[in-house]
Amino acid sequence: MANHNRRTFLQLFLAPAIIKATSAASISQLFSACASAQKIIGLAACSADQLQLLAGLSYKILIKKDDAINAKEFFGDNCDYLTLSYLNENEAILWVNHEYLNPIFNFGVERTLENIRRELKLVGGSLVHIKRDQAEQWQVIQNSKYNRRIDATTSLPFSNGEVIAGSNKAIGTLGNCAGGFTPWGTILTAEENFQMNYGDRSYASREIDHSENLMQWHKLNPYPPEHYGWIVEIDPKTGVGQKHTALGRYSHECATCVVENGRLI
Repeated sequence: MANHNRRTFLQLFLAPAIIKATSAASISQLFSACASAQKIIGLAACSADQLQLLAGLSYKILIKKDDAINAKEFFGDNCDYLTLSYLNENEAILWVNHEYLNPIFNFGVERTLENIRRELKLVGGSLVHIKRDQAEQWQVIQNSKYNRRIDATTSLPFSNGEVIAGSNKAIGTLGNCAGGFTPWGTILTAEENFQMNYGDRSYASREIDHSENLMQWHKLNPYPPEHYGWIVEIDPKTGVGQKHTALGRYSHECATCVVENGRLI
């Protein structure tokens, strides 16, 4: 990849568009600024179903959906947040969120129990051991002890022994959007649109509302929707996780924390 520091990136790619956009007196001038920025960047509109890059940049597919990570598990669908937990300078455990899936691109829109059972393995997250080789390229270490899936079938206890909807543990994590890496080396992953999988409780009637339940997973496993919509913490080295109740239950977009002036915020 081309080596640009922050200053040259702003000068080459962002500054011209910002200057023209802020001086625009009309919407047409704003679009003109965007067109000018596109010309500077050098990427024209393209309908090809492939990644387009600037000259001098390249990419490599490290791992993709359905690739085996060990003898029994495979990489999931629709990647979102990812982070690295370094083992040493050249080795790391890669965490990847698998936020959701679309039945059209998987096992079909028909909501059969078999289709749902297979879909449960596509969401959650993947832990994958990767290593940098002598050519400075990252490679997946197949069948590493660190390679594992945390998916919609994984048992995850609620923090502090909390009992939620009749149980002190939930089965699976799903809707995993963004996340963060903690100062003590664990991963936070945020459960967002859980209502698409098991519905949600109506606060008016206390009945389960399935109006947004696209996946209809309750037909296989009628788990309470209250078991989803939490911040989940995962230890990347062991795969052990828990759902944190103190951070509240709702559609979490993200979660992260840092230590500042001796305090965790």
